[in-house]
Amino acid sequence: CCGPARSAVLRVIESPPLQCTVLTLVCFDVALTIAQLVADSGATTFGEHLWMFYTTMVIVSLLLLEVLLRLACQGPARFFHHWSNVLDLVVTILSFALELVVYELARQHAVTATGTESAAGNLAFVRAVRPLARIARICRVCMRGYNTRRNLRAMARRMVSQNQRRI
Repeated sequence: CCGPARSAVLRVIESPPLQCTVLTLVCFDVALTIAQLVADSGATTFGEHLWMFYTTMVIVSLLLLEVLLRLACQGPARFFHHWSNVLDLVVTILSFALELVVYELARQHAVTATGTESAAGNLAFVRAVRPLARIARICRVCMRGYNTRRNLRAMARRMVSQNQRRI
């Protein structure tokens, strides 16, 4: 993003339709997190609820893309000036990484013969890391809600000031 392209992309990122889409994705992610918590307690095989992982990764990837585009278009100085942007970036990257780690550990546990010490150790580690991934997702959802609310307020103020200038 440079020059006019940067401001055009930033206008799209901060537009009400995209912010509403982000908010919808965040709400869907909350519902999916709750569904995964319930499903994980009753899962007996690795691939039983694999579609939830893939859906989560698509959502997290889209949210990560939005944050990285915002970083590129606002520039590091403006982006890192707001603590909420920094926290949003860190939590989004952390939740992305934790989801991949949990997936890989669960996959390795499914491949490893059950009953061996390494399989039991991997399963214990998966069970320890999975709540961290859920907590990171919940933090990301809270930050997304805060950022979306802030962006919608800024857009509303901009629209009101544009309307006042026309009058």
